[in-house]
Amino acid sequence: MDTLPPPLDWGDVEGRMCAFLDHALEAAGADGFVLGLSGGVDSATVAYLAARKHRDKMLGVLMPDASVTPRSETDDGLLVADTLGIRHTTVPLDIIMEAYTAGLGGGRRALGNLRARTRSAILYHHANSDNLLVLGSTDRSEHLLGYYTKFGDGASDVVPIISLYKTQVRGLAGHLGVPPHIAAKKSSPHLWPGHDAEDELGATYDTIDRILYGAHELGLPPESCARRAAVPVRTVRRILGIVEQNRHKGEGPLRPPMP
Repeated sequence: MDTLPPPLDWGDVEGRMCAFLDHALEAAGADGFVLGLSGGVDSATVAYLAARKHRDKMLGVLMPDASVTPRSETDDGLLVADTLGIRHTTVPLDIIMEAYTAGLGGGRRALGNLRARTRSAILYHHANSDNLLVLGSTDRSEHLLGYYTKFGDGASDVVPIISLYKTQVRGLAGHLGVPPHIAAKKSSPHLWPGHDAEDELGATYDTIDRILYGAHELGLPPESCARRAAVPVRTVRRILGIVEQNRHKGEGPLRPPMP
C-alpha cells in the first residue's frame, strides 16, 4: 500500500502560506482575521498559521451548542486560543438556534446545516463589525468531497489549507506545534449529536485521501486506486460518487447561457 498523499516540506509550506495570508490581508485592506475555533485539527492548524505573524490581529470565535458540542471540543478551542494568546469570544449557539428554529420544521440534516450556516453568519457579523477577513478551514479532502455546508462552513474569504489533504493537514499541524491530541483527533462537523465524519463518509481519511490523491492528482482509474489504497473497488467508486454528487457545491449558482 502506497503512502499517499506524500509528506511535504512543512517549513516551506508554512512560509508560503504565511506569505499568502500577508497578501490576502493587504489586498483586502482588512484589519485582521476572524475564525471559528471548533477544537478540531483544521481550525487549530489555520489558527496556528495565522498567529505566526498576525497574532494581534486575530479574533477566535467559539460557538458551542450544548445539544451537540462535547465539552472537550470547547476546551480544546479555548486551549488553542490561550496557547496562541489570541483575542477570543464565546457565543452560545444553542440560544440562537432555539430562537431561529422556533417556527421552523425540518429533519436532522436540515437543522444541522442551519447550525453550520448560523455559525457562518456569526463569523461574518464579527468580520463586518471589525473589518476582518473570515478564515476558512476547509481542507482539500473536504473540498473535493463537498463535505461542507453550502453557505455554512464552506463560506469564507480566505482558505489557507484548501490545497492540503486531511492527512497532510495533520502533518502540518505537528510541524506548527498544534497539541498532539488535537492533531490526531477524529473529524466532526458537530451538526447533530454524535456526528462523526468518517462514520458518515464510510471510510477513514487515510483511505479517503489515498483514493482522492490517486484519482485527482495521479489520474488513476478506480481499479488502480483500489490497489494502492488496499480497499475494494466498490469503496473507491462510492467515494468518487460522493465527489460527483457534491460537485455543484464548488461551482457556484447555475447560470443560463447568454441569449
